[in-house]
Amino acid sequence: GESIAVVFAPNFSPGLTMLQSLLARLPELDDWTCSILDRHHRHKVDVPSGTALSLGKTLKSFQPTIQSFRDGGVVGEHTVNLSGEEEELQFVHRVYSRSAFARGALLAAKFAAKAPKGFYTMADALGLGDAPSR
Repeated sequence: GESIAVVFAPNFSPGLTMLQSLLARLPELDDWTCSILDRHHRHKVDVPSGTALSLGKTLKSFQPTIQSFRDGGVVGEHTVNLSGEEEELQFVHRVYSRSAFARGALLAAKFAAKAPKGFYTMADALGLGDAPSR
């Protein structure tokens, strides 16, 4: 980052980046609970995944619980539940193919090729760099 543009992300999926940007904009609701469901293929070693931990960090004011499952050939699925007494919000991101990560990495590379030197996120690469951090 001191001599070239570097895009760093625990997950290069454009869809996940958009989800995280939306979640970062949510107001704090003291009486709501939050849970994150983390599903991946049975050979994935890290539990919970880095993506689930990153979502948890974005939603830290909700003090989310994270549950992880390793099932069959699931490439990746993250479900965020925000629950109040009378209503619930559910956000789901599913990856059907690892090519989604490659497509995101190519978007990041195109962004980095034109960006000034420095460290960037996928939100920056997608033009969401103004997303507030929680």
